[in-house]
Amino acid sequence: SLTYQMIIENLQRVDITPLEEARSWRKAMDDHNLTAEEFAVKVGIQQPFRVHDRLTLLNLKPEYQVYMEQGIL
Repeated sequence: SLTYQMIIENLQRVDITPLEEARSWRKAMDDHNLTAEEFAVKVGIQQPFRVHDRLTLLNLKPEYQVYMEQGIL
């Protein structure tokens, strides 16, 4: 589907930040009611733990997310 194609293209971008990746993955998972494991299979990620690891960034306090985006953390 188009959503998965967009995610795969984003995975190939060199400049995507870990938070951008996590946000796009979370949105796709929510939009399609997928678990991290199901999502990993759909987009061809070999290690589902990578999805879990990225998604944990979304649990950071908002100010820490801003620091990450600014390259402070």
